[in-house]
Amino acid sequence: ASSATTEDEGTLHVPPRYGRIDSTALYTLSELTALAAARDSDKSAAGATAIDSLAVDCEGCEWAAFEQLASEGSDVGALHNITLLVLEVHLTPSMQAPTLRQFVSLFDLLVTRLGFRLWYHATNTGFPFDQQVVDFLGVLGLPPGICCYELAFHRTQTRGPAYALST
Repeated sequence: ASSATTEDEGTLHVPPRYGRIDSTALYTLSELTALAAARDSDKSAAGATAIDSLAVDCEGCEWAAFEQLASEGSDVGALHNITLLVLEVHLTPSMQAPTLRQFVSLFDLLVTRLGFRLWYHATNTGFPFDQQVVDFLGVLGLPPGICCYELAFHRTQTRGPAYALST
């Protein structure tokens, strides 16, 4: 059974602990960057700027989202202007836990391929039922008791819209 279902146009119904989301106001990263680019090219938009900061806290779906961005042929250009990325990574199996491949892929994309550097990190204990870690991280010594980590990545030089990833 899916944890999120659409019952009527424009409203995404999710489990009660998360409330209701107006899905008509949701955009993909590519859609947001396209909107910003269109706004930037419109000379009448005074003070319009490209998106350069991005915060991601999506309760476990960050792993699949960044895995898709890292995959060959993906539009990583959506991140080309980002210089500050604040990301909450969830490590608990009570949410959408990462696989080993997703875990490695995320950091390979951000650090190795896109040139981000870790600037800040903090722990978030979360709710008691979320204070577990996925097996492969537990085996490596990450203790239970932490739900997620809040990470901030920074880079001083962006890759530009024509940047091609080296794989």
